[in-house]
Amino acid sequence: MDKKTHSATIANASSTLINTSSNVVIDIGNALRLLTDLIENEEWHNALAWVNKIHVDSIHNAEYKGTYLWAKAKCFDFLGEQEGIELMYLQSIDLLQNSDDPFPLIRSLVSLSSYYCYSGQAKKARPLLDKAYQLVTQHDISGNTRISVLYATGIMHGRLHQHTVALDYFYEIEGLIKQGRTFTNNGSYQMAIGYSSIYTKQFANAENHYLLAHSIFVASNDFARVGMCCKYLGIVYRELNRFYLADFYLKQALDIFFSHNMLDHYYQAKVDQAILLMRTNKDAEAKKICLELLDYRKDDVRAEVNYLLSKIYYNEKQIEESMIHLEKALPFFQNNDHRWLTEAISYRQILQ
Repeated sequence: MDKKTHSATIANASSTLINTSSNVVIDIGNALRLLTDLIENEEWHNALAWVNKIHVDSIHNAEYKGTYLWAKAKCFDFLGEQEGIELMYLQSIDLLQNSDDPFPLIRSLVSLSSYYCYSGQAKKARPLLDKAYQLVTQHDISGNTRISVLYATGIMHGRLHQHTVALDYFYEIEGLIKQGRTFTNNGSYQMAIGYSSIYTKQFANAENHYLLAHSIFVASNDFARVGMCCKYLGIVYRELNRFYLADFYLKQALDIFFSHNMLDHYYQAKVDQAILLMRTNKDAEAKKICLELLDYRKDDVRAEVNYLLSKIYYNEKQIEESMIHLEKALPFFQNNDHRWLTEAISYRQILQ
């Protein structure tokens, strides 16, 4: 049972006619099938146009309303809007709880879990994914729906710094793909394996998967994710001491992020550029970047540059200044289980 069965289920549901925002009468079931397909194919602007055509108050069927709220949350998430997304997902899940069709509920559970993972709240994703996995098992669901649950679970473990566990899920997906199952999110899947491979120090594996993802996203003109691949390739080559390639890919990432107004990604890549400069004994240039980033609005960027400045000042024999910046970084690291926390605590003992 998978996407085709799910489409048939909706097709057999009672037809409901509603007026759009431009007073055109449409069948809401057909409209939501189209909207779902647009989102699953990542045709975001067309999907958003359909979301804007439909008034949620005109939908009276609980499953249809739940599906619409899921679709609206997905589109807003793509646009980078934060306000109201979590609530829409939660309302969608509540409306779909009693549906005979498990697919819309699984979709909403996975989407909210992904939202939590990418907004620094990965622990909140676990009960959602446990429920989603229970549903795919109970209804013997295979194909892309099952893979989407495994993929989201792997992402969750990666965000919780449990990268070995994350890779187990990704390799399970790889086995399913080799059995002939499809997986539409292939580029993102390659990136996910690459990400966890970096943090398990499997850099050659990470390089292979990010290069493959890079080629997929170049072919589809998805330049935002090309930029992400470039950033992580820069990190991989930095860890492999292939500094020319690290510099090349980080500069490409910075150019893409800046030109597409992806400022959070741009400034995070600047942090990675500063680390590369420190690795190549260019502390003065790294220090300049870090000082420029100290006032940036994102707490994670400020904490990381404070930690880097602490190291730079230590190298300059300014121990007191080094400790000041370390103390500024530590609260964020401790409150967010930051990947540098253990290292920072050990470094503090050195300074004391």
